[in-house]
Amino acid sequence: YERSQIFDALKTANSLEGAGFVEIFQRNGDAWELSAKLTAEDAIVERHFGVATAISGEYALVCDIKDGIYSYRQINGEWLLQERIESACDNVAMNRQWAAVDTGHKISIFKNNDGRWVFSQVLVPKHYLKNREKNHEFGWFGMSMAITDENLFIGNPYGGADPTGELYI
Repeated sequence: YERSQIFDALKTANSLEGAGFVEIFQRNGDAWELSAKLTAEDAIVERHFGVATAISGEYALVCDIKDGIYSYRQINGEWLLQERIESACDNVAMNRQWAAVDTGHKISIFKNNDGRWVFSQVLVPKHYLKNREKNHEFGWFGMSMAITDENLFIGNPYGGADPTGELYI
């Protein structure tokens, strides 16, 4: 995208109600300073771009409630859109190699292939098929997530038999 297109998208997104945007802050000593503002290049009313975000190194993923996930990469100090992934996205966690996307009752896993996120697999809660008929609460599966190099933590605050909450590792 050319710089003029980015500024046009920013101007459009700022004028549409609920279009959303993401601000990236960078630490400078002990202070955090605004370094970038991202918007959907195709901003529309009520898109809610930025409903969930994740950042790791030079990669950032931004979710919206209409069309999916926007993948950005920082190149020469600028955050550039790499691709848009067609996927539901209620929450996202990532490291440089993996991304976990809450797609409602399940988690979609994507692998980073040099800035392109390739679908890998789907994770569902243990005993999902057996327990969903018993009104076991899976609607919050993935509400909180964290990822390390070796582990993915998936929270379900209303899950469990009681429901007292569950953590899947």
